[in-house]
Amino acid sequence: MTETRPAGPHELADVPIAARLARWHELTDRDLHVQAIATLRARGEFDPARHGDADRYPPLTVDEHVELLALGESIARSVRNPAHLDRALQAGVSWREVAGATGGDEQEARRAYQRWADDRHDLYQEYPGTAGGMTDEEHAAATARATAP
Repeated sequence: MTETRPAGPHELADVPIAARLARWHELTDRDLHVQAIATLRARGEFDPARHGDADRYPPLTVDEHVELLALGESIARSVRNPAHLDRALQAGVSWREVAGATGGDEQEARRAYQRWADDRHDLYQEYPGTAGGMTDEEHAAATARATAP
């Protein structure tokens, strides 16, 4: 028997982020309830009158755990879109500010930005006129931003 797994982050990118967030919240909420009920039961403190009906919160299935992971990754990728960084740099944000805002390392942020710009440039070379791609001039400007002090 072949198991069917939920879509991965790439396939979920076409699902509106509001729908992905709603499903992520639904699964996370249920999982938190399951964990809280299990903890209360282990302590001998679970009271259905006080804590609610445990049957309303069935444990997540294996597929739902996979779905939760995929949703989290697809949401993170959507909201951590490198195009936001590109526009911030064009607006004058410094690499020190980027590192502070993202809680990351400045050099790694620069490398990731350059990889993103290279990918956008490759996309444009493969499919000229693509809105998400970078022309030679745009790529040169992005490379200059990646190496600027």
